Amino acid sequence: MRYLICLTLLMTLFARCSSPEQHTATATDAPADTLVLALDWSPNVLHAGILYADTKGWFDSAGVHLKWYSTEIDNYTKKPILRVMDGEADLAIGPTEHILHYATDSTSQVSVQAIGTLLQRDQSVFAVKESTGISRPADLSGQTYVGYHTPMEEAILSTMIETDGGTPSFDMIHPPRLDVWDAFLADSGDIVWIFTHWEGQLAKADGVALNWFYPSEYGVPYGYSSVVFAPSEPTAQQAAMYPTFWKVAAKGYRAVQADLPGAATWLCEHIDHPNFEDPAFIEQALADIAPAYFPEQGTFGYMQEENFSRYLDWMIDVELLDQAPIPESLYTNTYLNRGE
Repeated sequence: MRYLICLTLLMTLFARCSSPEQHTATATDAPADTLVLALDWSPNVLHAGILYADTKGWFDSAGVHLKWYSTEIDNYTKKPILRVMDGEADLAIGPTEHILHYATDSTSQVSVQAIGTLLQRDQSVFAVKESTGISRPADLSGQTYVGYHTPMEEAILSTMIETDGGTPSFDMIHPPRLDVWDAFLADSGDIVWIFTHWEGQLAKADGVALNWFYPSEYGVPYGYSSVVFAPSEPTAQQAAMYPTFWKVAAKGYRAVQADLPGAATWLCEHIDHPNFEDPAFIEQALADIAPAYFPEQGTFGYMQEENFSRYLDWMIDVELLDQAPIPESLYTNTYLNRGE
């Protein structure tokens, strides 16, 4: 499998370095027709269309050789967006708040923009175990949040609690990012930020009942939870390949959406990773996320300016920003395939 080859190579490179930050397998080292994609997490159903298209050989047939790897290569020591900023990847997946954080940090020289979204609606929630008796965000006051140490998570949770009439005061712990879910299950804390299509389905499969709350329902505008980052000033070769990436990805996501059982079986047969061992579970997870892949009308990956503007306005309201950047500097729909 291409994934295992790439992951093994990268882990070998890391083993030769004194720290993961010295990652040397950069995008510029790759052949001219190769796109290096850094995933935002371990491979899961969020990436289903990309993985499906890759294992079907559709990227290769279109003239783009996709090399992807996950945050497991260094236990998520480095954010995927930074791999694009440092030239280690041509593309990376991550939440909008990452680009907003770096775009508004005066110490950063931001050189990335969002070039499309994988989700058109909010799939991320703050969750508690049903056994806690907590049924609304206001009741999260005084609880312990198991966090990822990511930009703005404290402000997001605080806004939700305050919007629901509670006092935005809670404790926070930060285990390694890839260990957050297990720490929550082990009762290290009371609150966790998850995706309904992944950890939400893992909980359901394990018989762990959850209550969850969408940020967008409690004062925090939805800002595209899974965008694809690219250099703001890509090379000519990158710019030429990005439309092909989106065209093939759209084909992959549409194929997955059209046949969830078949896609689940295919992915479990062709993705050699522990996350893809149970077709029934993958089908269940796909059923949760598939409605979020495509807009009701229009282009796969399309982003609306108003979503960025609302998010920036919220950041000003909660005093994360004094002055917001121009939304158009944060994203572009240029590379999307209209009509897909």
